[in-house]
Amino acid sequence: MRKVVRDVRNRSLRTALTILGIAVGVAGMVAIVSTSWNVTRVQRALYADTSQANLVYWVWDAPTALAMVLERDPAVNRAELRTVYTTRWRPANDALWGDIELVGIDDFGQVQVNEFDLVTGRYPQEGEILLDLSASEDAGIEPGDTLIYRDQERRERQVRVSGISRSPGHLSSAVTNIAVGYVPAVTTRRLLGLSGNNQLLIRLHDPADTQAAARRIDLLLRRQGIQAGAPQIRTLENYPGKRELDALIVIMLLFSILGLVLSSFLVANTLSATVSEQIGEIAVLKTVGATRGHILVLFIGASLAHGVVGTLLGLVLGALLGWRLLVWIGSLANATVSFRLAPSGVALGLFVGLGISVLGGLIPALRGAEVSIKDALESYGIQADYGQSWLDRALQRLSTPWERRAPARQREEPSRRSALPALPAMALRNLSRRKTRTLVTLGVVILATAAFLGALSTKESVDAAIDDIYTIYAAEAWVWFGEGLNVQMENLLPTVEGVRSAEAWALVDGVVALSRARLWGVPGDTTLYQAAIEEGRWFRADEWDAVVLSSELAYAEGIRVGDEVEIQA
Repeated sequence: MRKVVRDVRNRSLRTALTILGIAVGVAGMVAIVSTSWNVTRVQRALYADTSQANLVYWVWDAPTALAMVLERDPAVNRAELRTVYTTRWRPANDALWGDIELVGIDDFGQVQVNEFDLVTGRYPQEGEILLDLSASEDAGIEPGDTLIYRDQERRERQVRVSGISRSPGHLSSAVTNIAVGYVPAVTTRRLLGLSGNNQLLIRLHDPADTQAAARRIDLLLRRQGIQAGAPQIRTLENYPGKRELDALIVIMLLFSILGLVLSSFLVANTLSATVSEQIGEIAVLKTVGATRGHILVLFIGASLAHGVVGTLLGLVLGALLGWRLLVWIGSLANATVSFRLAPSGVALGLFVGLGISVLGGLIPALRGAEVSIKDALESYGIQADYGQSWLDRALQRLSTPWERRAPARQREEPSRRSALPALPAMALRNLSRRKTRTLVTLGVVILATAAFLGALSTKESVDAAIDDIYTIYAAEAWVWFGEGLNVQMENLLPTVEGVRSAEAWALVDGVVALSRARLWGVPGDTTLYQAAIEEGRWFRADEWDAVVLSSELAYAEGIRVGDEVEIQA
């Protein structure tokens, strides 16, 4: 053990770099696993404690009494109606406009669905607004400040900030680029010209009953003669930003695994250098009776020493990194969350940190244990087969000096030159003398370079994909109606100032074969959708019994061009 400690301390810089590599890899793994575990835990807590709506409907001019009718359904825990108006806004002292969603509420003391917390100030009266915390922080707004928003005639109106609120479970305005403000319902009704409400929030007793409850509510709304759109369904497994967060965690996990692979290379390289430096000591140890097992324990102990220190440091760094990452994710969801170190993350960090240390040092340790006393005593740091491989011979031709005679008329001694200058020639020869160590070093450089270029190319690919999406969908605006439009309305829309063209589409949820899908009714001669056809063709305007499937759906169901498929709407 004293020798292990001495060997670790003798090369302090190399040891520090190796330990740091292990620590970074372990820290990334612990932070990512803990963050994923904590996000799931926090999401369950938010879903249970903040009264998030399971169903959100767009309705038109629905009376407030509708909530009492809906609460008679045994599956409905609570129903609330609100009036929402989306417009442009800016602080009074700023010229930059943004988007804001004004949520009109009749009684701020009776909010039980999609609850929000009062951070500072008070609830608004007419002519006032309760601004969401994320929007107030972005714009530097405090209670008492004045905001300006536009009405439907684009006239500017002023409103005073009465307080700041936090809406747990809702994405921050920094993510959505849409601020949220709560105002008395009379304000938004006047802006929209309504006597009723346009948003219906429903909280269910059992979220598993969502589909059945939605069908009963749709039937009741039709019987009441209330225009309504398809509900937005929120469940514990389907919350805002889940797909994006999952993608982020997967990317971070990949980079953490890459860091661990690089760490194993560092351990192997460090121990390989140690074995090479101590060939003479190995010979002496074996001379006085050390066995193969003694040598293995000696060098694996050295690699394990690196692993223990690096893993402990990585656990600490991982806890700090996971905490900061969770705080950041919590701020995006407007939630204050507490961090807990995931037991699975700690266990995985210990297993991986110590495991890669032992595995990284195993091959050099075996090489040191197998060397004989004679070979160790005769070793000069150069492999016995040096100069016999094709690589060695090729490098020798590049670096070996060759004789060049001067012309006869010049009485000079013959000069010896090589194909390369002396310094690069020596460097090439040294690379081939320790092929294993050179390959390990090259592997580290290759992986690090590949990771860096991979990150850059991923960013460029995402940007290109977004550009392609905007090329496919040529429409700049989407307007949703509660009932079907006739041809006259479609023809009238282009007469609106600024509108170049308009098309009427239909959208409904349905089933294609055995997969749930969204069914888009698009005109056959559409100019606002530039289909990227991978196989087959687009349907004609008079072709009522044709369908174009997304490639993912076709692959999942094994459907090819020309097949017949059953569609249910």
